[in-house]
Amino acid sequence: MKQLETLSKIPAVSGYEKMGKDQFFHIFRQFGLIPQTDAYGNIFAEKKAENPSFHILIDAHIDEIGLVVSEVLPGGFVRFELSGGIDKKNLLCQEVMILTEEPIYGVIGAIPPHLAKKGEEQKEYLIDTGLKDATKKIPVGTPIKLKTKFQTLANGQCSGGCLDDRAGLLAALLAAEKWNQNVSVTVLGSIGEERGLQGIELFLRNRSFDLAIILDVTHGYFEGLNPCRSYPVGQGFSICYGGILDNRLTAQIEQYLTEHNIPYHTELEPSHPGTNAYRAVLHRIPAVMLSIPLKYMHTTVETLSEQDVRSLADFLAVYDWETALG
Repeated sequence: MKQLETLSKIPAVSGYEKMGKDQFFHIFRQFGLIPQTDAYGNIFAEKKAENPSFHILIDAHIDEIGLVVSEVLPGGFVRFELSGGIDKKNLLCQEVMILTEEPIYGVIGAIPPHLAKKGEEQKEYLIDTGLKDATKKIPVGTPIKLKTKFQTLANGQCSGGCLDDRAGLLAALLAAEKWNQNVSVTVLGSIGEERGLQGIELFLRNRSFDLAIILDVTHGYFEGLNPCRSYPVGQGFSICYGGILDNRLTAQIEQYLTEHNIPYHTELEPSHPGTNAYRAVLHRIPAVMLSIPLKYMHTTVETLSEQDVRSLADFLAVYDWETALG
């Protein structure tokens, strides 16, 4: 899935999304859209209907989890802070790219088992750049991208970094490319989702829509997880019912999926869904949440199914949103 691979490689660590602006613009244009950006770095494009009855927002966040340089030590070692929800133990032995003007490769070192104290976790996490003196080359505050390799797996699955939520963005772009409805649509690649849903909040301060469709990922099932809170990869996207979501419209979507034999999962978020849907509702915009099952979330080996992405995109493009909102 070349388009998803390209999206996954764009550097857009949460808080530093503007670094990837030109590359995101290029991708938007490939789908026939004219991208714009706001002062904060949100990227968006509108596809207008001739005589629109409604205007829909399709949102998928573009920021990725990553790191930020906090201190540069003698001998080429770098301390860092986290940007986004990262389980620190997953960082040991990871490769990284420090995004200076000329990116610098580094590795996060781990204490060999021969030297580790039994039962004691490693306390200090440092990036080793191999440089003799990194202080003049790496400013404090420089973002760091976790280095990943996009890999095709069996049964239409693929693995790589920041598929959360570049997969959602791809689904939105694919849908917009096929869009042929009497409803205008704006595709939003929002910033700052991983640091508190900030980007969509700023974007919506002077805009309104009749509906916000929030595309994100949800937990893909693998052995050991609760099957009630995770969903098999490759067997459809998920629809979500919840305390703040538009459950009436979600029920209509579920009926359509059932009648057309489109595979899907149902999940429940009784309060805060932890996605941009929350911000949309605060701006008095009805919201539905559709998600792609993804295994190993917030790691460098996030894994999902190409079919789930395409199924979601096809649904968004053909569903009669005008009738649903009327």
